[in-house]
Amino acid sequence: MKRRLVLLRHAKAERGSTTDHERPLTARGRADAIAAGRCLAESKLAPDLTICSTATRAKETWVLAATELEDGIETTYERAVYHADLEDLVALLRETPDDVQTLLLVGHNPGLHYLVQTLAGSGPEHLLREAREHLATSGIAALEFDVPWSELDPGAGRLFEYVVARG
Repeated sequence: MKRRLVLLRHAKAERGSTTDHERPLTARGRADAIAAGRCLAESKLAPDLTICSTATRAKETWVLAATELEDGIETTYERAVYHADLEDLVALLRETPDDVQTLLLVGHNPGLHYLVQTLAGSGPEHLLREAREHLATSGIAALEFDVPWSELDPGAGRLFEYVVARG
């Protein structure tokens, strides 16, 4: 069974109004989060399971994106995604149950950017080039794997989608 990992970086957040963990989305961020949900729906990337950072901006991004998808997507909020490094994120992904075909991870840079750079071993060159440069706010990267979640290794994925959603 092929598995798909979809990475969604949180949308644009306010600066300096509160603690980093509690920063809410800006008006543009809210519109971009909804656009990200539309992108997920149009690309048929609705997840079986979503793992979302506990940071306010990530939670708001997911809640707004989810309004564009079908109801009932299982979601867990993990503090470990907030400020996670590459090794932490890979370890979290490897714990995904085998019956999950499409996993959505909503989080932050630089962790998500490093994750796509590390896991994407193949894919269209123009997508790989874009993915190497930056994962913008409301950026979506989707990878496909032929191995179980527990066996994710560097270069094991094929990058097949890379977009930046704007509302």
